[in-house]
Amino acid sequence: ALGPIPPPAALRPTPPKASKRQRFAAMPPLQQPGASDLAMGAAYSPVEASELVATQTAGKGRLLRRAAASAICVGAALLGAHAALSGAPRERPVGHEQQHLRLQVKAESETWVQGGKFKSHAPKMDIDVEYQVDGGWGMNYDHIPTPEMCAAMCWGVPKCKAYTWVKDAGLDGCPSQCWLKDAMGKKVPKTGLVSGVPPPRHDLGAVPAVRATSAGTMYCFALMVPGGYEEGLLKWQHDNKASIFGCQGYGVYSNKPIKVADGVVAHVVNSTLQCGYGGGSMSAPNSW
Repeated sequence: ALGPIPPPAALRPTPPKASKRQRFAAMPPLQQPGASDLAMGAAYSPVEASELVATQTAGKGRLLRRAAASAICVGAALLGAHAALSGAPRERPVGHEQQHLRLQVKAESETWVQGGKFKSHAPKMDIDVEYQVDGGWGMNYDHIPTPEMCAAMCWGVPKCKAYTWVKDAGLDGCPSQCWLKDAMGKKVPKTGLVSGVPPPRHDLGAVPAVRATSAGTMYCFALMVPGGYEEGLLKWQHDNKASIFGCQGYGVYSNKPIKVADGVVAHVVNSTLQCGYGGGSMSAPNSW
């Protein structure tokens, strides 16, 4: 027995056709972007999501694109009507938080924003520019966190006429570096560098005379590293009766018997006057 013969296709009952609303409701929900996608800066929009769904089911993809396009058109029409009624320009309003985030991202993407984190006391800096000088005098300082500090260091050295700050010099800890120069030289564009000139220098006035008091005496001392700028600084202080030389008693100590000024010779201490680096800026702890 061959069994019952199925009726022709023309006589078979036709199932009811689902409406567009029912077919759209039966579709799986869109997959929202994960935190890792947002962290990597992946763009997301309903239209792009519809393209992903369309690769799975062509029919559902077409419906989703139509729904997304309809939503975008309705939103644009509502914004346009609101702008026309209020007389405001037809631009998407930017909230305070969004504007602050954009400014923050822009600032972080640049090498340095003068006056962005605190008030600047230096003349206008050249961002992403190096002052290249052939020969001449120069000094380098490691672990200088900001170009503002580099400008201040240049201001404190009379020979320094310009400086260049390197944001990342490949150093451990604070990787920044400061280069002091005796001329501006040639301006060369280079990302990650900030160059400028020091603030105007002012002549120091006369050091006020020390008044003797009957309340007691004070002994002041300084530890000097030989062979550096401290020798000249202490001599100037001695000639002007400033700093430790304004006290009733004073003394200079070093690991070598160096003559500081007439009648002032450093007392020798058994030390190399060397120390390691540490702290947040990876600098010498005895220099700050």
